Amino acid sequence: MTSPLVAAKSISVKYWAQECHSCGVEFDIEADDVRLAPGVPLYIAPDEKPHAVPDSKGRIKCPNCKHVDLIKLGKGKNKKVELSVLVHPDWLAGSQRLNADGEALGGAPQDDAASTANWNTERARHCRLLEVRGNLPETVTCPETNVTFETGHKGGTVPKRSTFTCASCGAQQDVMSSIRGSQKGGQISAYAYQGFFPDSDESSTNEDSRFFAPFGCLAANQFSQACKEWEERSDSDLSEYWPKSEIPYGFMTAIANSDIRENYGLTHWWTMFNPRQLLVNSLMLKAILTAGSDAHRSETRDFVLGAFQQFIRCNTMLSIWHLRNNQISAALSNSNFHPKQTSLEPSVFSPVGDGNWKSAIRGILAAAEWKKNPWELVSKGQVERLNPDLASDVSGKSEKIPSNQVLSGNEDIYCSSSTQLEQYLSGTIDMVITDPPFGGLLHYSELKAYPF
Repeated sequence: MTSPLVAAKSISVKYWAQECHSCGVEFDIEADDVRLAPGVPLYIAPDEKPHAVPDSKGRIKCPNCKHVDLIKLGKGKNKKVELSVLVHPDWLAGSQRLNADGEALGGAPQDDAASTANWNTERARHCRLLEVRGNLPETVTCPETNVTFETGHKGGTVPKRSTFTCASCGAQQDVMSSIRGSQKGGQISAYAYQGFFPDSDESSTNEDSRFFAPFGCLAANQFSQACKEWEERSDSDLSEYWPKSEIPYGFMTAIANSDIRENYGLTHWWTMFNPRQLLVNSLMLKAILTAGSDAHRSETRDFVLGAFQQFIRCNTMLSIWHLRNNQISAALSNSNFHPKQTSLEPSVFSPVGDGNWKSAIRGILAAAEWKKNPWELVSKGQVERLNPDLASDVSGKSEKIPSNQVLSGNEDIYCSSSTQLEQYLSGTIDMVITDPPFGGLLHYSELKAYPF
């Protein structure tokens, strides 16, 4: 990790300014206990104003002298509270090649379920998080372990690009050379998960209801059980539903990305996924292709495969965790196969967040609705040219207008260059979908070979 920072967010809270009747210290009474990672140790930044939260009986305890008062609150104001979550140096220190019992620690794509379970357990034993309230200082001290560590790049294990610092001896080593020496893919290890507190009606999608927690032994055991199930089923009922072919040599897999096959151990398409992702993706694909026997037309299954294609762009180790936005970015968003430092594995059927099945099907549902009621965007500039009197009715840069019905089932579909259209008569084309070339000359033929 380039720094120990896991997440950072500003949360709004209602407050009332207060002065302690006993010691005279000024502090804020806050309506709620604002936390980004409840349950983990909390460090208060030195410049953060003291605060207190009323208990169930409306009593306030002074954060300085602990004097208790019963306060009647009037109309409050809103303020922003800065919160950050850091991973503890205990986790960043890494682990040895063998555990305390002398058993091998797996964690790489090519390792078996038993050694990977050992790895998951070992890493979870050292997993700690620390929450910081206020502007993130350069150094913090964990109130639980009394360990002081730096919060910026000096507190991370990646001092410069493609380099990591050994926690044992302090030597800087090249990431690519170290992974290549193992002749396997890089080991992966989780350090946190993001959950959410549903409201009483269990339908909340409020972003402020989300929280972070350390990836402890329970979560590690759940992951290990999924790895075991994948090992048992990958060559049986799920054998036909995962990619077994080698990653071919090409511009996007070798020349532009330092040959991910030899240098990063991503030898086959399946090595771009962890075992639980392989299990989930294979189960989803099997369900799409076989559910309902012959009750569903092949066209319907192909339609749902469009959602599955988007789903696996997030359910892969090539997805990216956007730290500041607290969200996932799908694989191939930057059009390459380069391994990522921090990835996110989304929950499959979560009602909130991006990257889950609910968000994946959103696009095909919108497409089905558009097919019934098609529309096109017309720019305000074009409206001004065609009918200046209507331009004042366009509030934004463009406006949706109804379009003719398309795709009755008898259309001809062509794939050709937009520079060669002389063979088509005017007024015979209902829709044009373009994919313009880019300056980087991206090799889309290779990107289209993405598995599943």
